[in-house]
Amino acid sequence: MNARESMIALAGTLAAEIDFWTLSVDHICARAGVDRAEFAASFGDLDGYLVAVQEAFMDRLRDRLIAVTSGVPSGVRRVQLATESFLDTCLKQRPLRAWLLQARGRPPVYASLRRRLRIYWVLVGAELRAMGWRDGVAGARLYMAMVDAATSIEHRTGRQEKVRAALWHFIEHGG
Repeated sequence: MNARESMIALAGTLAAEIDFWTLSVDHICARAGVDRAEFAASFGDLDGYLVAVQEAFMDRLRDRLIAVTSGVPSGVRRVQLATESFLDTCLKQRPLRAWLLQARGRPPVYASLRRRLRIYWVLVGAELRAMGWRDGVAGARLYMAMVDAATSIEHRTGRQEKVRAALWHFIEHGG
């Protein structure tokens, strides 16, 4: 693992130890055993680091969702499996997820997230179209906003079956 990958991997540990607002380049460098020049060469600044951490988190999520839904035909079950996996992963990585939620207030981090969301709107929209929804992308945008709200609720309170049931109801009857 190179220095960049090591610093990205360190984010989960740091998130469990320190508050987002106390995060600094110096803290990351000290924990990773690298100097500021190495950090700057890898990320530029703290925003660049947070974008890289968010992208790595999203890449791992994407890979997990692909694995979980592989071979499952389009439909409610496929969307449920992907959503369950997403929600469960967010629960397992609460501290890092909390950091990433707070990092959304930084324009570069938010811009990176928006680019990813556009891709997911199209993908989830295609799933919804295959299920008979008239406007799959609009439905996907609504659904993903609901999933985001569900992650926030579960972040505070733990797994919530009633919230998840509401998501399934929307997928089954919303189109």
